[in-house]
Amino acid sequence: MKELFILLFCLLPLQFCAAQQCKLTDLSRKYIYLVTAEKSNNEYRDLQTSKVSIEIFRKADGRSVQKLFIRSKWVDSFSECSAVRSYVTMKHAKDEGADNYWGDFIVADLNFDGREDLAIITQSSNPGSIYEFFTQSASGRFVKDPFLSEGFFPYKIDRKNKTLTTSTNATTAGYTETVLKYNPTTKKWRVVRDVHRKGY
Repeated sequence: MKELFILLFCLLPLQFCAAQQCKLTDLSRKYIYLVTAEKSNNEYRDLQTSKVSIEIFRKADGRSVQKLFIRSKWVDSFSECSAVRSYVTMKHAKDEGADNYWGDFIVADLNFDGREDLAIITQSSNPGSIYEFFTQSASGRFVKDPFLSEGFFPYKIDRKNKTLTTSTNATTAGYTETVLKYNPTTKKWRVVRDVHRKGY
């Protein structure tokens, strides 16, 4: 009944629903990520991503181990499955992050514990793309990181000093650079530098 209601809702004359599915096999040595992006018209009749689900499968046995759900705000994401990045397998890792956009889906070790973590785009706007972050626990579960989430993806990941450096989009007024440091003992982040720089 629920599925029928959703189908009828999507068939209304002023509403359009679609889904894009991406099977990402080359971003991890351990996992396959199946990303499904549901798209619908917003109030301006622009097709936007409204909800993203990520099902995580183990490569070893093909077993589904977890499913994540993310609400998008103002973004047309996952229209192309190639808009991804991995600092684990190095796929697109050296690509330039134009206008503070680093891809729709990113795999990287963000808290320096040797386990891969995830960043999923939720919003594209000035001063840059906003991401939701999930770090992987010792048990293998991906858990939303409330400190990093709703923030920018770092243009610099410094494993030695355990810092992430983000910046806003550069304008004629300059840009803001923020350095976040992770404490592996307390498992907490803190801002160690937040500087506005002139120029671009």
